Amino acid sequence: MLTFSHVIDRDRVSVMFSAKPDERIRGMLKANGFRWSPAGGFWWRRRVSGFADFLAALEREIGPRKPDGACWNCAEQSGFFRNEGPATPVRCEACQDKVVYFRGLPSAEQERYRKLSQGTELTPVQLAWTNRPAKPHVDRFDMDFEDRCAEACGL
Repeated sequence: MLTFSHVIDRDRVSVMFSAKPDERIRGMLKANGFRWSPAGGFWWRRRVSGFADFLAALEREIGPRKPDGACWNCAEQSGFFRNEGPATPVRCEACQDKVVYFRGLPSAEQERYRKLSQGTELTPVQLAWTNRPAKPHVDRFDMDFEDRCAEACGL
């Protein structure tokens, strides 16, 4: 497994790897301004600012995926943050596969998708997040409404 160490000086930073990193990691280093030093056997750059963010991204790319905490649904300890907005949930992979996304759909469709979700009951947190106040509009699968719109437009 590839490991790395780093050194931070006053005006430059350097990263040393246990073995030659693959093309993806080398591209990441080059994109962030690092240069290879054949004499020293390390990657370096002069700019120190932003290095902590780069180290975090490098650890995510190289290291194994570490859980972020307990799942909000089943409390299993292998939960990961899901980037779904301000109330970012932590879910395990099994619970993530069961989530039904119906945000912004008319209420009739929300109920239909809820029934189709293979018996999966969403938690109150998920329901609060996925249910926006419904605007008064017609179900988009209503063919009669579609025909009336076509007639009104002269189609």
